[in-house]
Amino acid sequence: MNMSPRIIIQFPTSANHDDSVRISRVASAIGCEQFEAAGAVEDFLSHENSQGLISRDSAEDANSAVQVTAWYLTGFVDCFDADGLDGAANARLIPLIERAGQHGVERISFAPAQLADLPGATATYAKALNRTAAMLATVMCHAERCGVCLCLRPATGRFLTSPVELRELVRDVNSSMVGIDLPMELPAHVPGWSDWFGTLEPLIRCVRVQAGMTESVDAVAANVDGVLELIRGINAPRRYEGEIVVSLDTGDSLQ
Repeated sequence: MNMSPRIIIQFPTSANHDDSVRISRVASAIGCEQFEAAGAVEDFLSHENSQGLISRDSAEDANSAVQVTAWYLTGFVDCFDADGLDGAANARLIPLIERAGQHGVERISFAPAQLADLPGATATYAKALNRTAAMLATVMCHAERCGVCLCLRPATGRFLTSPVELRELVRDVNSSMVGIDLPMELPAHVPGWSDWFGTLEPLIRCVRVQAGMTESVDAVAANVDGVLELIRGINAPRRYEGEIVVSLDTGDSLQ
């Protein structure tokens, strides 16, 4: 398998022993040595060892641990709670960034808003864009100091549904510490995946591939190869230099 981009496997902080063993076997088979932990903000802030169960189960040496280089926040970070430095969203994001930096985590991926159930969609959407930009501007100095890239997940909760709009939002922040986390599976009502990738690259920090926990190792490897082939077709003659994240579904690893 052509492994030129960095391949990372996601595991949930709630992973049980069987999940951890399965994830570890897939990682070993495809030569992956780096991981992404998935959980709520509170999971990472409250757990003394936020690297999760897999850190213990996947290491042959009981004194060693796997390398967790990214955190994936399930749910969403509420940009409407981000007024000023004392806003609830910023008050959660800033210590999260600080903690990530202490753990050597290089990326935090999150969705900044959930608009699906809110009234006044047009006005609310515009306000969410402004609030997201303000939230990023407020926390960016912490991200830059800690070396943690904040990656936005598009087309989640009916927010950030346009690749052009997302590109301009990220460009306006004007920092190498903000990027895009692009899933292979997007809602039917948004532009096609190739359009997203072509518009957003090179702002894309990672491409996310979903795989079932019952899929064979060979099937997971073939899935990753297929994604790489698709990217090469869109991106030629450039080479994609971001990450490929394989999310092995354990029921709560991706929301």
